[in-house]
Amino acid sequence: MTISAKLLDQIKLELQALDLQWPESGKCYHLETDPPHVLFNLNCPGVLEARVREILAKYVSYESRSQQNG
Repeated sequence: MTISAKLLDQIKLELQALDLQWPESGKCYHLETDPPHVLFNLNCPGVLEARVREILAKYVSYESRSQQNG
């Protein structure tokens, strides 16, 4: 599955906002887009990891529903 450019932009905006809330954690994750997933460093706080996963799941599941309803 791939993510449309529009949804990818929305994901990036949400992740940028999240980065502003967690400046002390550094960049402890990396977004890959094909297939959509996130890689986390071992030192990534669990709360931050959960929030990043929520953001990605929101858009990936939206994309899946859109393609199924096509």
